[in-house]
Amino acid sequence: MSPKFVSLIFGIPFTILIFVCPILEIGKIELFSRTNGILIYDTNVEYTYLVLSLIAPSVLILVYFFKCHWDNVSPMTAKLLLVAYLFGCIGISIAYTVFTINELRGIPFGCPDSYHYALPQVQTACQARAANFVSMWAFVFFLILNVILLVFGMGPLESELFADIGKRKLPKSDTSTQPRDSGSEPFSQIESGQQQQQKDEKE
Repeated sequence: MSPKFVSLIFGIPFTILIFVCPILEIGKIELFSRTNGILIYDTNVEYTYLVLSLIAPSVLILVYFFKCHWDNVSPMTAKLLLVAYLFGCIGISIAYTVFTINELRGIPFGCPDSYHYALPQVQTACQARAANFVSMWAFVFFLILNVILLVFGMGPLESELFADIGKRKLPKSDTSTQPRDSGSEPFSQIESGQQQQQKDEKE
């Protein structure tokens, strides 16, 4: 299996989830607010997760669209930061799951049509929550896979995100300050010696 094929298999879903997660979180917050108080979300938990879910797309946009290069960050430091981000995401996902486990108030996770909903908006909000929850853990799953592949140097993060880290653009050399070719110095010394000898003979 070629590294390029591996990048396609694991990189494309991971990239899609990077942008889908914050979008679904915003949708959940908006749809929960339309249930007339039947479904209530924890403001601190939801907005904290929303802010943290925006980190990955922000980094991706800076790297790929604005061509930001981490000149002062070594590849090893960047990989350690990524591993720290991975453990942070796992911890946040576990905490988010614990704090939101009872917010449906007895509604099944799959939001079946057979369930009696007080309002149609409640089922829609329930479905948005399920999609948001699944996408959150899918993001963590693909992040774990990409970090494992990164350790072996064959993942998309190795070939794309870390490709330019540590590479600094060298300034263009100024031709006016370049030293003369050392190979021409003996010839110039011989020429100056001959001129000095001719001068002495005339005197």
